[in-house]
Parts: sequence; structure tokens; C-alpha cells
Amino acid sequence: MRLRILDRGHDLPTRLTFAVARRMARAEVPEVIKVAAYRHRYFGTPFHVLVQDLMRGPSSWTVGERELFAAFTSSRNQCQFCTTAHQAFAAFCTSDDLVAAALAAPAAAPVRPQVAAVLTFLDTLAGPSERITADDVLAVRAAGVDDLALEEAVRISTLFHVINRVMDAAGAGPLEGRSLDLARRIVMGAGYQLPPTIRWLSRGH
Repeated sequence: MRLRILDRGHDLPTRLTFAVARRMARAEVPEVIKVAAYRHRYFGTPFHVLVQDLMRGPSSWTVGERELFAAFTSSRNQCQFCTTAHQAFAAFCTSDDLVAAALAAPAAAPVRPQVAAVLTFLDTLAGPSERITADDVLAVRAAGVDDLALEEAVRISTLFHVINRVMDAAGAGPLEGRSLDLARRIVMGAGYQLPPTIRWLSRGH
């Protein structure tokens, strides 16, 4: 069941920010922004600073590959909201067909061998036992992935294991229509940090 506090629990600066966004985009504010903006100093702002660093900061992986890792983790966790969002973000950088193939069969995906190896590793990490062996690590290294690049991919996946569960707990459904278009424009244009009006003006506690 969806948490109703996400519709009525924000302070004035946040409500005004949402109202402007709805009017300009003619779309509902994405649920993840509502979650992050609610008492944002406790969770939303620090979490999104971390996401911004991992998803848009210096990395061994392209933006599209990082979005693919996010979409893949979310799909394995069956989080409808995050899967639809990050599948669209990854497709913006690559193609719908590539992303669909990677989600369906990571080992055979039409991507760099390093990406396919990491997707297979993340698939094991998200599996029922969640047990990674030395052989799993050696297989990734054999594909040309160094330890730093693997650590980055695992950190991205870990973040999305967290936010997948948060969004499911909040009752967020799939991101669709104009709301998906709005989210894609925001994330692919400005990144992951909360709007300045919320970060600077909202008390968030």
C-alpha cells in the first residue's frame, strides 16, 4: 500500500517546488523525489549525494553502463519503480534493445565483455544465496575488469539494493508516461541531487 505521507507530509518549500515542477512538466513528481524530499536531511540529501558521486562522478564505467547496472539490480529485485526508471535512463545512453537483452541474458548481452562479466557477477550477488566465491571474482578479472572497477559496480548495485527496498516499502509503482519523461530529463540533464530549493530552503526534519 502506498504511503499517503508522501502526498501531504512535505514542508512549504518542497510543496512549492513540486507545484512548479507539475505545472512546467504537466506530470506528477516521481515518487523517489517525494520519498527523498520527506525529511531529506535524514536520508534523501546524503543518499543522493552518494548516488550522484557513483552514477555521475569519475568512473571506470560510462554513464550508460552505470545506469545498466542500476536497472539490472532493480530488475533482479523486482522493483517496478526503479526498473522502469533506470531501464529508460540506460536506454537513453544506449538503446532499448541492448538494455532489454542485458536484463534478459546478461552473459550474452551485446555489451563490452567487461560489462557482461560484471552483470553476471551482479546476478550472482542478487541471487537467492547471495554467495560470491573466489571463482566469481576470478571470472570478472579474466574479462579485464580490475578490482577498482568491480568495486565501483558493486557499490552501485548495493545502493540500488537499498533504494529498491525503500521504494517498494513506500508502495511506488512503475514510472510511466509524462512522469517517466520528467524523470529522464531531470536525471540525464542535471543528475541525481535534489533540487536546490529543497536542499537549501527546506528544513527537512
